[in-house]
Amino acid sequence: MRIFIHILVLGLSLLLSSFDTSTQIRKWDLMSKEERSPEIIETLTTLENKIEYFLRQDLDSALWYTQQLQQITAHYQLHNQEANAFNYFSSIYNLKGDHIKSLEYKFSALDKYTLTGYHSGTAIVHNNIGVYYFGQQDYKKALEHYLHAITLLNKHKGHNSFRDTSTWESFMSDYALNAGEVLSILERYKEALEYEHIALEYAQKHELTVNMAYIYGILGQIHNAQSNYAEGLIMIDSAIRMFEIEQDYYAVAEYHLQKANTLQAIQQPIRAGAAYETAITYAKKVGFLELEKAAEFDLSTLYAQLGKYKKAYHHFTTYNSLQTTLDSINNSASLQELQTKFETSQKESRILLLEAEKQKQYYMIIGIGMVLIVSIFLSALILIANKKVKTAYREIKEKNVEIEQQAEEISIQRDNIEEKNKELEAQYTHTQSSITYAQRIQSAMLPTLEKIQATFPESFVFLKPKDVVSGDFYFFTQTTTPTQNTIHFIATVDCTGHGVPGAFMSMIANSLLKEIIHTKKILQPSMILKELHLAVSQTLNQKNSGNQDGMDISLCRIDLINQEVLFAGAKNGLLYVQDEQSHYIKGNRQSIGGDTSTSFKAYEEHRICIKESTSFYMFSDGYQDQFGGPMKKKFMSKRLKQMLLDNHQLPMNKQVQKLDYCLTEWMGVEQEIQTDDILVMGFRL
Repeated sequence: MRIFIHILVLGLSLLLSSFDTSTQIRKWDLMSKEERSPEIIETLTTLENKIEYFLRQDLDSALWYTQQLQQITAHYQLHNQEANAFNYFSSIYNLKGDHIKSLEYKFSALDKYTLTGYHSGTAIVHNNIGVYYFGQQDYKKALEHYLHAITLLNKHKGHNSFRDTSTWESFMSDYALNAGEVLSILERYKEALEYEHIALEYAQKHELTVNMAYIYGILGQIHNAQSNYAEGLIMIDSAIRMFEIEQDYYAVAEYHLQKANTLQAIQQPIRAGAAYETAITYAKKVGFLELEKAAEFDLSTLYAQLGKYKKAYHHFTTYNSLQTTLDSINNSASLQELQTKFETSQKESRILLLEAEKQKQYYMIIGIGMVLIVSIFLSALILIANKKVKTAYREIKEKNVEIEQQAEEISIQRDNIEEKNKELEAQYTHTQSSITYAQRIQSAMLPTLEKIQATFPESFVFLKPKDVVSGDFYFFTQTTTPTQNTIHFIATVDCTGHGVPGAFMSMIANSLLKEIIHTKKILQPSMILKELHLAVSQTLNQKNSGNQDGMDISLCRIDLINQEVLFAGAKNGLLYVQDEQSHYIKGNRQSIGGDTSTSFKAYEEHRICIKESTSFYMFSDGYQDQFGGPMKKKFMSKRLKQMLLDNHQLPMNKQVQKLDYCLTEWMGVEQEIQTDDILVMGFRL
């Protein structure tokens, strides 16, 4: 994603005095002869040059110089020049991540340009509004404004600010490359290439280095979108080199991020990681929070896919912190607006109260006059009535005070509730983001069904998490014995808990199993479970912490050459069907994990000969413990085993459908709440 070209467009608008005399006159015609001095013009030009320089280096300095420019141009009523200052403000706040304030300044600039009939300025703002919608990923609206800017160029070519051909062609290069980029995102590649070639022609003609760099970058995106990654990388590297020469570090950061995404797409994770790190370094250097956030998230995902969960968690934490900062920035303007509305409402309420008080006083005066007239004749009655009126008035006043206090308390409580709701909403959003992130990591960890079926075509996995992520997971890998015989391992694992805690336990277990089999070269199922038991206890420091988390597991080692399966289980067993007869091997009663200081009994190992067709099934306790049926009872393991036996001759994909259908029927039309993660795995040899 590229969001900087509006800075370049603004720079071109400031150079129009060299190209178009009429524009220069319009800029300065409101100044008196004394004010229209070379010193003032030189001061404004110096400020503009300073802003252009610091836009790529230091946003706070750019903001300070823009404030000076706006104050001077407002003083001399230089509307076009003040609009340019508004454009600068828009660019700065956009790069700072404050999109609300950025958009406000865009419309302020548009008002000024429209006031003076300055068509090039109007086109600039439409381009910049397109940039805003581009940043919000509203590509249709972005394209609408980019094309509107191009229409203005074509309509007013040769008039006023577009009288000079080179100026017009420079603007067309800017707007065409923007339109081409959006069209490429919308997968309208033919139109995108047409616009980019127009942009490149004018950029090369006028030696617009930054434009050429952006165009190469966009062409690289188009090549990547069409899976021509080699050509895409060449284009992106060319863009990066040109931006480095121009010291445009925002763009350098942006295209290093694009390079990283491309490298990840072609399975070059080491180079991709280095490119992500470079993008983050440059983004930090210039304070580009949006891009730093995106790079941190992508790098976190990359490390998760590589199994480097500590690094993945570190970068995700940084991403979360940046997201919180950006949310705070973008919400501040809205909060200020709400505060203003609240204060206005309070003022209006006070005015109404004062008017009501005046009206009450008016009627009281009339009443008193009537009382005075009548008092001549009925003085005694008046005294009594007056006393009653005073008493009633006092009671009403007291009631009014009481009501006002209650209203104030209710208002405070309402404000507190609204604030708490906002806090809860923010917490919920972050929690959901973390859960989604955990699900992505867990999905990257699990082997695909295609990978399993490449070795065992007749196999299935039925996994139904209770929440977004699961404490149940399945494991598949292969290795060779010392005699160079290929063996395969399949396991179903039920970790303590479900949801995010269960998911993190599953990642620990998956990592430890790989280490035991591939690094420590322990290949006997019973010994693998023993080593896993010790490793879990050590990893969670269970001897000292009192933590008793662990897992139940069924583990098979499959030797196709010797036609045998070795099985060991902790709590969970193995069901296999051979010669139309079902057999169930129970796992050891001892689970994986827990304090290893207590007595340990070795896990038993069982050998199954597979000289004839045999179906194997492993499952966690989630399916059998699910409540449902007419009596709202558990499904039970006996019913599950019988169902697997009844359907064992069906193709594996049909067996999965049976499992899903039967579970849905059991849970009923009202859908009983799922009580646990559900995992069933089957394969036929």
